[in-house]
Amino acid sequence: MVRRLAFVANDAFALVGSDTFNEYQPQNIDAEVLEPIVGLRFALAATTENAGSIAKRIAVGDQLRIGTSYPRTAANVLGMAGVALSMDEMTIVSGGVESLPWQPELGVDAVFELVQSGVSLRQNGLVIVADDLQSVELLKVTKNQR
Repeated sequence: MVRRLAFVANDAFALVGSDTFNEYQPQNIDAEVLEPIVGLRFALAATTENAGSIAKRIAVGDQLRIGTSYPRTAANVLGMAGVALSMDEMTIVSGGVESLPWQPELGVDAVFELVQSGVSLRQNGLVIVADDLQSVELLKVTKNQR
């Protein structure tokens, strides 16, 4: 599902999460941070079997194949954290990414996902290996009149 910011009048505004705003980077739009969304943040998760090796692989600079619905955010956030990563059309999906590590043909090492409680990850046999990588805030966005 592609999320878009649409305006019907010059003085219109919308409320949107910083996750969506940062991922799609709309042009001619101003954003004002209203407040953090409690507990909503990005995390890196892997299968229980692979979780122990992920931190070691990051430490030695091994490249991780990442599954995500947020490729731009993943590249920025993980890149700043020093994680070497690869993503492609097979690992960038729309919607839930929890099944990607369980599809051996994809070779996904970990998923970069938006989480709040982590229940969905746990229900799918995944554990968080790096948490609170970036928090999400509620934004008021308006069309730039300049």
